[in-house]
Amino acid sequence: MSNNTIRRRTLFFFISLLGAAYLLSCSQVDKSMGAFVFRDVVAYAGADQRRLQYLPIDLDGSGSKSPEGQSLTYHWNQIAGPETEIRRANTARAAVTPSELGEYVFELTATDPAGTVSTDQVTLSIVPAMGIGSDYVMADALPPSVDPLVDLFVSYVLASDLDTHSDDRVQFEMINNVVHEGDQLPLHALYLAPVSADYWGINLLANSSFDWGQSLSWEVVSGDYDLRALDSRGGEYYARIGLAPSMDLWQINSGSAISESPGLARARSLIGRMRLGFIHNEVEYVFAYELQPFVHWNSANTAFEVRGASQSDNAPVVAVFDPSAGLYRLTHTYSSDKQYRYLFEIRGDQVHGAIELRYRNSETDAWDVIDVAPLSPVSRLVNRKIRK
Repeated sequence: MSNNTIRRRTLFFFISLLGAAYLLSCSQVDKSMGAFVFRDVVAYAGADQRRLQYLPIDLDGSGSKSPEGQSLTYHWNQIAGPETEIRRANTARAAVTPSELGEYVFELTATDPAGTVSTDQVTLSIVPAMGIGSDYVMADALPPSVDPLVDLFVSYVLASDLDTHSDDRVQFEMINNVVHEGDQLPLHALYLAPVSADYWGINLLANSSFDWGQSLSWEVVSGDYDLRALDSRGGEYYARIGLAPSMDLWQINSGSAISESPGLARARSLIGRMRLGFIHNEVEYVFAYELQPFVHWNSANTAFEVRGASQSDNAPVVAVFDPSAGLYRLTHTYSSDKQYRYLFEIRGDQVHGAIELRYRNSETDAWDVIDVAPLSPVSRLVNRKIRK
C-alpha cells in the first residue's frame, strides 16, 4: 500500500470523526422555538382565515416573539375592508364580528419595553353560508312578545321607588380596589340581590364600566344581601353582607375573589335562564333556555359543560365555553337532522353573537352550516345564584 493511500485514508477517518462529533453536538440542541434567541421583536397576527359572516372571530397575536422573552404590548388596527369594531384591541387576542361579506385586513403592532416595534397583517375572507332550502323546518319558538325573563330582571337598588319608610333605607357604597398581578382592573358587572332571591337580577352597571378606584352608591332597603362582581378578565368576587339603616360599604378586592379554575368559572357563569333571538327570512324567532345548576366535566371535549332544555320545545341543550375561540357555545338539537348552534360572548347580562342553522343527512354525517344570523338585542342572560 502506498504512503499516499495511507494518508488519504487517515484524512478521511479524521474528517469522518469530526463530522460525527458535530452531528452528536447538534443532536443535543433543543430545536424548539424556545431555544432560539430573537434579536428583534417579531409580530405574528396569525394565519389568514376564511369564515362566515356574523360569527365572532378571534384575532390571535399570542404567537409574537421578543428578545429573551420580554413582555410585549399589542395594538390591533383595521387597514382594509368594511368597517367593523375591534374588541380588546390592546390585547394579544382581539375579536371582531364582521357583518358584511368581503375581505378584511387587520394589522397587529407589537412593541417591547425598549420601544422596538414589529407589525404583521392577517386577512379574513368573509363568505356566505350555503343557504337554506324552503323545506328546512324551524324549531318551535316563543311568540316574540313573550319574555320569560321579565320577572327575573329585578333591580334591588331602587329603594326610592319603593313604598318604604326612610328609616328602612341604606346608603350603600361600593369601591373598586381590584388588583390582579399588579394590574388595576375595571369591573364590567355588579349584582346585588337579597339572600332569599334565586337569581341575581339586573346588572347594575348596564353597559358602563366601573373603573379602578371609583366608588358608586345606591339607596337600598336594609336587609341581608349577596353581592357579586365580575372584572374585565372574567374574575368573580363575592360577599354576603347585612345592610343596616346607616352608611355601609363593600370594598371589592382580591380578598373577596372566588378561587376556582377559569374553565369552571366560565361554565358556572352560564347557569340560569337565557332568551336568544334572531331574524331569519324576515321572521323573528325567540327561544328561551333554562340551564341547570350543575357543571359536568366532559372528558372527550376536555371542557366543563352545563346542560338544560329549551322552554319552547323541551329539546335538550348543552352549553360550554370554547377557550380556543374565546366564545361560549350553546347547542340546541331539535331533531335528528337539524340543530341550532349559538356562538356568543356575555357582557354583563347582554348576549352578543350569532346562530348557525345546521343540517345533516344522517346521524353518521357531520353537521353542515347552511345559514347564519346575528343575535338580536333581545338576547339576554339572567344568572342563577349559586349559594356559597
